[in-house]
Amino acid sequence: RRWASHRRCAEVEPPDWLTCPLSKELFDDPVVLPADGRTYERARIVAWLDDHGSSPFTWSPATGADVVSNRNILEAADAFRAGAFRC
Repeated sequence: RRWASHRRCAEVEPPDWLTCPLSKELFDDPVVLPADGRTYERARIVAWLDDHGSSPFTWSPATGADVVSNRNILEAADAFRAGAFRC
């Protein structure tokens, strides 16, 4: 994981909007699920959808094929890793 390789970032918690609502971890491969408009870590939401066949928040039907990469959140997560969010 990219996050684990950046030890200096480990001391600062990422903001909620840069973490997956399922894993609570910093995004590595963020995707949007159109069924609910939320961003998730790809592996987590695909596994969820394989098991449940619906959004974990709205229960709207969805599949792993529905997810779309969220490049903006990926760029923000990468900036966080690089220290751009430091005080």
